[in-house]
Amino acid sequence: MGDAVNWEWVVECAKESGKNIIIVSRDSDYGVTYRGQPILNDALLQEFKERVSSRRKILLTNRLTEAFKEASITVTKKEEKQESDLIEEIADERKLLEEYTRISLEKAEKRILEIMSKFNYPDSGNKN
Repeated sequence: MGDAVNWEWVVECAKESGKNIIIVSRDSDYGVTYRGQPILNDALLQEFKERVSSRRKILLTNRLTEAFKEASITVTKKEEKQESDLIEEIADERKLLEEYTRISLEKAEKRILEIMSKFNYPDSGNKN
């Protein structure tokens, strides 16, 4: 529900401001990444054109520095590097969390099968 509320707010702000819109997001709520470039969901783009204006632009980016540049806000090379470093750090942490989750699930599944087998539960792998 939060995504829908956010989208309604984006549409309302676009209508009231008369400005183009820039969405900064690194998840799949608003679109996908294709060949390294974020692409706004076609349904959202169509809805934006119908409800706001077909002449107004809406841009999806996965970098705040890109949004700043698009809005004519000066961005230094240092700021770009800091953002890139942070994105890389977050990606590494996400990979670590995914690996931890995978290992935890494997251990949990093994333990569940052991318990099921102990009680001769069907499909536990126990051949008794």
